[in-house]
Amino acid sequence: MGQSAPFDSQGNPLSDTSSETFADWSGLTIERRLIARTRISDTVAVSTLCLGPDELGQVGTINGEPRLYETMIVGGARDGHVWRYATLELARTDHAAAVALAMGDEA
Repeated sequence: MGQSAPFDSQGNPLSDTSSETFADWSGLTIERRLIARTRISDTVAVSTLCLGPDELGQVGTINGEPRLYETMIVGGARDGHVWRYATLELARTDHAAAVALAMGDEA
């Protein structure tokens, strides 16, 4: 993932998540916000990305931190299942769990 506000050099969110901070970041494309994408089959994939400022107001918080990351299964039996996270570490870990879940559905 390309680094830009509101993230530190490890991709973790900064404590200042004001709308002004996100305005600096709003030009990033989906590809630059993508953390992981795993294709399970021709019709099933799992993607994890960092949400943009437009989505931030809709995602709520975890322990006062915005849910900045989202994993989604597209296609298959769990099409549209979504999980959101406050930290990059959780997003990366749960991406692998979502892949395993989607792969189990394809077996």
